[in-house]
Amino acid sequence: MEKIRFHKLIIFSLISLLMLVVLSGCTLSKDKKEEVKTTIDELGVTTQIRIDNSPAFGFSNIILSTAEEIYLSGKITNAVKGIKINIIWRYLTSNTTIGTELLSGNRSYNRPYDFVIDSKPQTSYFASRIALNDISWQVGDYEVIVKVGNQIIKTIDFEIVSNQDFDQFSKKDMLQSLYLGSQINTDNQITIPTKKFSRNQKHIYAVALFRNMPSGTTIKASWWYLDNNQKITDFTQQFSGNGYLPFKISLDDFSRLWSDGLWPVGHYKVNIYVDNTIVTTENFSVN
Repeated sequence: MEKIRFHKLIIFSLISLLMLVVLSGCTLSKDKKEEVKTTIDELGVTTQIRIDNSPAFGFSNIILSTAEEIYLSGKITNAVKGIKINIIWRYLTSNTTIGTELLSGNRSYNRPYDFVIDSKPQTSYFASRIALNDISWQVGDYEVIVKVGNQIIKTIDFEIVSNQDFDQFSKKDMLQSLYLGSQINTDNQITIPTKKFSRNQKHIYAVALFRNMPSGTTIKASWWYLDNNQKITDFTQQFSGNGYLPFKISLDDFSRLWSDGLWPVGHYKVNIYVDNTIVTTENFSVN
């Protein structure tokens, strides 16, 4: 009799364990479904978009005052029914709202800038457009706010400038960063960053990172010893596209400028020009 009870107990325990495994499996499966989230990214301002609402030539925070159209472009992934994207355009210089748009995932012939709610594709682009209705836009600071419900997803600042200023601003916008250091790798990236060098430093590097540089653009690096306002040298080079562009001054080449053959103690600078327009200055020192 005791053996029968013992066997029943074992069978009951095995059944309970099996049910827990099954239930656990169901829970995991449910959790996996809940991992799918709606995301909104790749947001920016541009003056041209493709037919799918993605930016045609990248984003820019500097817009020409005579641009006929200005777009906010973004990407949404795993859009679900009921989600709404609210877009607000504002002219900050006068603190006024100049346009709003509500997107709800109903792309159609009459709503070409809306996103798509469908299992295919899981990703789609959306856009909002403001159009020029005068001779030119008012020059100044603007922003576009992207919201889902009451939550702000992103605020994008941009500036509208006159034709006269646009060339200078656009050239500055092409330069992403300028790095200083004592060594670079084969990809022209600084591997030992510093702005303080020794008097016997063999090489001093300045590496500029550019984007969307038109073909045939001339880049110049001008090196100066500031303590006696002495120009050390200028280097010029043609560049186009995206990437790192290195410039360097070497002690072997310029030691003749100083009596002891070493870099003088003091303050220095390097200016970077794009087609004769100065786009940045970086200071460094020798100790």
